[in-house]
Amino acid sequence: KDIFIDVLDARQKIMILANSAHPDISALRNSITSNKNYQVEVVYAGAPNINVSEYDMLILHQLPSRNNDISGILNTINTNKIPTLFIVGAQSGLNRLNKAQSIVKIRPGGANLNEVQAQIAQEFSLFTLSEELRQSLPNFAPLQAPFGEFDVSGNGQTILYQRIGKIDTRYPLLVLGEQNNIRQGVLCAEGIWQWRLFDFLQRENHDIVNELLGKTIQYLSL
Repeated sequence: KDIFIDVLDARQKIMILANSAHPDISALRNSITSNKNYQVEVVYAGAPNINVSEYDMLILHQLPSRNNDISGILNTINTNKIPTLFIVGAQSGLNRLNKAQSIVKIRPGGANLNEVQAQIAQEFSLFTLSEELRQSLPNFAPLQAPFGEFDVSGNGQTILYQRIGKIDTRYPLLVLGEQNNIRQGVLCAEGIWQWRLFDFLQRENHDIVNELLGKTIQYLSL
């Protein structure tokens, strides 16, 4: 008997839409495309004729920003119910960010940034993390989060809390949730490129960062 197999290209299309060039962009793209089910395109907010409706998921890096409210893009996201991961940084417009998503509220305390490490949220239940990740990630290099107060709102679930210096806080670092049938995530800090670099320096691979990002993307995009 002759057996024929049709292989369909069913990769999900993900757009990384960034306020400006940043080393996080390459780190995100490399981690996500380590899974061949995802196709990633990088676009900058100043590009003409951005059509986010063609994508299965968006990653907004430091958008909305202080100089770009991307209101039209946010309207398209809501209309088409496109899952979105927001990554917060020094360029983010925090008041605009609070209006753009419903799972984290940030009250800024100035223009400074805090160095924060990750603390695993034991109560998180949306998916499981490997024991290796749970043991390793809290020792990774710190990210940079805006100085201020952070609260989880709506039905957001915290996956990572912020550790500032030697103090374990209840400020969220990574939150996932769903509102009006739209899945959303917020990473409340920039600098994930440092995690990817630290992962390789310690272990000569990127397995920890790839697992965290991969499971986050998988939850949001399904």
